[in-house]
Amino acid sequence: STARIARNMTAGGNISILASSNMTSHANVTASQDGGFGSLLVDDYVAGELGLPLDDLGIPTVPKWVDILDEGDNDSSADLALPSFGLAAAIAVNIVQPSTTAEIADGTSVSSTAGAVSVTTSVANQGTASADASSVANTANAGLALAGNFGGGTNLARIGNAIVSAASITVQAAAATPNTFNTTAFTGAGGIGAGLAGSVALNAGANTTQAQVANDAVLTATGSITVTATGNLVTASIAGAGAIGLAAGVGAAIAGTIMQDLTEASIGNAQVNAGHAIMVQASGTQGLAATAIAGSAALGATLAGSITLNLLVATTRAFTGVGAQLNQTNTPNVLQNIVVRAQDDTTVIGGAGVVSGALLANGSASVDASVVLKNTLAILGGKVDAGGNIMVEALSTEDVASVTATLGLSEEVDIAGSGGVHHLDITTKAYVDSGADVAAKGSVIITADDSSEIDISADSASLSAGVGAAGASLAVAWVAKVTEAYIAGADATRTDPFNPSGTLGAAKVQALGLLPAVSAHTGDFTISFGAEPVEYGEIEAPLYGVANALGPVFDNPIIEAVADII
Repeated sequence: STARIARNMTAGGNISILASSNMTSHANVTASQDGGFGSLLVDDYVAGELGLPLDDLGIPTVPKWVDILDEGDNDSSADLALPSFGLAAAIAVNIVQPSTTAEIADGTSVSSTAGAVSVTTSVANQGTASADASSVANTANAGLALAGNFGGGTNLARIGNAIVSAASITVQAAAATPNTFNTTAFTGAGGIGAGLAGSVALNAGANTTQAQVANDAVLTATGSITVTATGNLVTASIAGAGAIGLAAGVGAAIAGTIMQDLTEASIGNAQVNAGHAIMVQASGTQGLAATAIAGSAALGATLAGSITLNLLVATTRAFTGVGAQLNQTNTPNVLQNIVVRAQDDTTVIGGAGVVSGALLANGSASVDASVVLKNTLAILGGKVDAGGNIMVEALSTEDVASVTATLGLSEEVDIAGSGGVHHLDITTKAYVDSGADVAAKGSVIITADDSSEIDISADSASLSAGVGAAGASLAVAWVAKVTEAYIAGADATRTDPFNPSGTLGAAKVQALGLLPAVSAHTGDFTISFGAEPVEYGEIEAPLYGVANALGPVFDNPIIEAVADII
């Protein structure tokens, strides 16, 4: 959906450009196959001698008039027909990739003499894919269920290369409710000889939320100017598989999410003048959950495995361009605060479980893994003046919870294992960009915070009454972080937009401190690892102290890096 002003416009009241998208899509598939035990034909006399309840089970017997194996004797054995194979497959695929745009087009002039101008989007998208398959009663049976969502889309609110004036100006791209994508895949297989069951539930795609003021735009407001992007992404995937057979059973379940998520609020190389605050804020939220459960049973041998995998590449960025001009032509006042803030919160939950058993041999494993690659960036560039305070903040949190459990049983040989492996690669930066010239009547605060917590539980049990049993559990957390707050030096690789023949010099920051004091973090942090009462291992970002002239020192579990210029 698109809402656009593409011509000059003047109004005495409010001017609103709104584009909204509310899309819901479902894909549900069910498949079943029943062989009716058609591959098992047993001699009626032999069945009677063995006491097999064929009639109760519905298993057909060889008619007496074709019972030629024993030539009328009572010494015959079972007569088996040719083996048969049964297969059931269910595949459900859902695609939800809408495009939503609200904008004031390039080359236009839009003015409200007494009201507000707003350019906003509102997005609420949902996708559900469900697959269910079962296959039974052949010599060998296989069931396959695959459910997938390709979700996300683009959400853009934009003022192009235009001239806009009003009492207040708002550019906002938002998710009215979380963009939600769910997949479920269940399968079962039961064969007289062997059963094979596999299920895969996967969410994948790319999600983009952007609020922009383009290069060469001119914005003037007697009140505030806000540029806000709010992204909210939630995924859940569940996979289950069970298999049974007299000779062999194999069950496997895989569930996961692979997503890219971009949330960005920006003012390009534009002229922006406000009587009150200028706010550039990007806020991203991601919640990923995956569960996989598998089981198998056989008199001979069994294999069972469950895997959950969550992979996220997220960027949340708020910035003003190196050629931006903020409050360069208006009169300063104490209400002119400038805030550039990027904030991102990520939650990842994974659970994998296996139960399997066999008389001869059994092997089973469950694995939960995740990789989170995330950048949270707040960047102030250009020529910036404020009659109040200037704040540049990058704030990020990550919370990972992982549970894996495996139970294996065998009369002879059993091997069972479980593991949780998780990697965080996190960059959180707040800085004044190269070439910037920043001045505030009050204070300038540049803050970068990151807090990470990882809880992993891995349990396995392997039991055997015969040859032997082996079990192993593994929990691994690998964290790489860069958390920085700074004022950038010269950058010879980029051209200075105010001096095209030169490159960007070191940033200049001046804060006169003429307004009341503000709170600032110290930047102290520690890193801890330890066992919790519930036997989890934990790596978490630690405590920091905050010296506040207006209140007491307090503690919170985050990492803080700060550069203050006053």
